[in-house]
Amino acid sequence: AAAAAAAAAADDAIDWRVRQHNVFSVFHHDDIEARWHVLLRTLTNTFYPVLCGEHESMAGNFADFKAKQDHFHQQMSEFRGLRCTELREVRRDDLLLSSFLRMVGKDVQRPAKLCVRFHDEDGYGAGVDRAWFTAVAQHLMAEPASFRDAGDAPCVLGPLFYEPGQPGYLSPRKHAGWTALDELRGLAPAQQAHHRQLSFLYTCVGVFVAQCLVNGHTVPLAFNRHVVKYMLGRRLQWFDLAFYSAEKFESLRKLILMAPDVLEMCGLNFAVPLSADEGGGQISLCEGGRDREVTSDNVLEYVQLHAAYLLQQHARPALEAMKRGFQTVLSPALLAAFAPEEFHLLLNGLGAKIDVTQLRRCTTVEARYGVGNGAQLKRWFWEVVENMTDEQRSKLLYFISGSARLPADTESNPRLKVTIALCTGNSSMGDCRPGECMHLPTAAACMHHVTIPAYSSVAVMKERLAFAVENCVDFQLT
Repeated sequence: AAAAAAAAAADDAIDWRVRQHNVFSVFHHDDIEARWHVLLRTLTNTFYPVLCGEHESMAGNFADFKAKQDHFHQQMSEFRGLRCTELREVRRDDLLLSSFLRMVGKDVQRPAKLCVRFHDEDGYGAGVDRAWFTAVAQHLMAEPASFRDAGDAPCVLGPLFYEPGQPGYLSPRKHAGWTALDELRGLAPAQQAHHRQLSFLYTCVGVFVAQCLVNGHTVPLAFNRHVVKYMLGRRLQWFDLAFYSAEKFESLRKLILMAPDVLEMCGLNFAVPLSADEGGGQISLCEGGRDREVTSDNVLEYVQLHAAYLLQQHARPALEAMKRGFQTVLSPALLAAFAPEEFHLLLNGLGAKIDVTQLRRCTTVEARYGVGNGAQLKRWFWEVVENMTDEQRSKLLYFISGSARLPADTESNPRLKVTIALCTGNSSMGDCRPGECMHLPTAAACMHHVTIPAYSSVAVMKERLAFAVENCVDFQLT
């Protein structure tokens, strides 16, 4: 029956005016190919859970992202049902270290539902869990990492990541002198401790990313394409450099196309300068690289070595640590059907740009408690939201749900159904007459629910809502 439905859907996609003629003489091969493409896509979407379980299945090449995402979320839901791990007393003033140390102390290096409690805060539940994932991701992007042994002052290790090209997409930073753990022999004890601390932090990042996927949370954390492929154990290609830095990719591509005499005039050799984030100074791509000129005969080798160094070698210990942490929690086979860009949709949702149209699709605005001008208040709310910047809308989303990103599928994802209840200011917010309330909005992030009083004007609503979302820093029960 499903196959018949798929065939019928394929028929609808073709212009069947050719039925009036000899199908073999009039049917163009492009039409036949389009018919089979629609048929295969419909079949793989319908039977994806079965097809993807077959050895060396190609179902992922034809299935839509939604079918793959739904199947993956179902698998992760089963994992969460088997195990729950609590992270208690997480401190906001030392978020990364206190979180990572508790992750190591718990059974977090296996798929599990994570439940978080912040130090000196009453709130708990799904909203707090989402807020913890969001806060850790924001700290990874923004601040230097620190490490503190028991009883010692924090040791600042510098930022873990940097943006080599497109803003918002991260790559691990090169740390001077850092080498792999199996090469520590012969180093001074202080150096060994420093290297182990870095390895610990990057391993925890890999564990954190995997647990984001297991728990189904979208976070403001996006990695360059080669970082995702490395964590998943996939082979890197030189064109992955285009997602690392479009400028460097384009400059290397032009070298390949240069005429031999023009290339020789460039005076290049197999030693390349590095930015401060890439380690600084100059690196030789091969033995005797400073004395080896780039010519038309070896330009391809130069491009490949240059790309390999930038994508792998200069930060290999960090990439290996992230890969080790990620694969400790999740097998890459579970994500085999996802392209790196689809991995970003799972982890980062729709990204930093919060589109109002997408937000409307998952938002229900209700006027309750006898509000007479409910329609006007709804219009005011969307007018305020539309005039916000992307950053402000991200903070609004965080205020309502604990997550700063919209999921990739806002229409059918039931976890992000937001309800705005417009009230007169009585009940839990105190007694006041309609139109005169100046109370702040309150949110229950676990239920994606926010209560906004019936303000007297759109200007008041804008000011009160902006104050609430800008100053929401913790979770307290009131």
